[in-house]
Amino acid sequence: MTASPERIAIVDIGSLRAKLTIFDVSERHNLKYIDRQRSLTNLGRDLARGERSVGQEALADTLQTLRDYRACCASAGVGRIVAIATQAIREAVNQREVLYAFEDVLGTSIEILSKEREADCFFRAVADDCRSLPRVATIEVGGGSVQLAVGTSERIEHKLSVRTGTAVLLKRFTDEATGEENYSALAHYIAQELEQAGVGAFCQDSVKPTALVYGSSCMKDFLCAAGVPVRATGPSANHDLTSEVSELETLYQEIKQIPMPGRGHIFPADPSFMVGADKSLLNVIIAARILGVETIVPSNFSISEGLIVDNLQRTP
Repeated sequence: MTASPERIAIVDIGSLRAKLTIFDVSERHNLKYIDRQRSLTNLGRDLARGERSVGQEALADTLQTLRDYRACCASAGVGRIVAIATQAIREAVNQREVLYAFEDVLGTSIEILSKEREADCFFRAVADDCRSLPRVATIEVGGGSVQLAVGTSERIEHKLSVRTGTAVLLKRFTDEATGEENYSALAHYIAQELEQAGVGAFCQDSVKPTALVYGSSCMKDFLCAAGVPVRATGPSANHDLTSEVSELETLYQEIKQIPMPGRGHIFPADPSFMVGADKSLLNVIIAARILGVETIVPSNFSISEGLIVDNLQRTP
């Protein structure tokens, strides 16, 4: 008799957004998506301003989102909630207080992912799905940090994490008085951070990555909605589309000309994503140029898929 699938929820508490992903996992470790949600909470807003703690307003906003997620899990019949936190909680001096409040609402413990494990999770999910690629690079852009990794379906060869997430860049390179952004300084800063983090080691291998997979959560949907030319030449059913770095550059140039409140029409499914879309694209463009990769594979995968893959590979 075949056992019923286990219904698992992953709650990912990031610096800019909280995300909920609900899966059914079968005995043979097949995944079926039940629900996906993203909410703009801006948990790291105070940290991006140079404060050392998560502020009360940011805490309250995130707690309300987590209450909504807990209710959604209950109505969906979720049997197990796996919760993680990333950059904002790693940095906050009031980490313990914030975690206690979050765990109380969710009814489960929360794992604070290290920068290294964060990079591992996204790469593991992509590499497991894109086994036809002999060598692949992944970039996962969050609100607080960006993870870059290169390797094969068997192992990660290089990885790094830099603090060039969209919320961090937005605060650092926006003039508070005029709202104008210093894009030249922004691009220099990203390249400098990557170099200081050791990206040069990624470029010393004789075999370059075939493609750069760009996540997380909604990148395939975003590029399609924005009208970026995509081709059905991707390496798998989940990663079925490809684009070129030059086409991302065109979109980046278009977005940065539009004042912040007027960008929502580009991605109506999630207008809040457009707040940092240009910063996200610039991270990817600069990383691709440094790696010498022209092909971009947009991904709707995130850390959540990596955590599921990781747990399944450890299960007999």
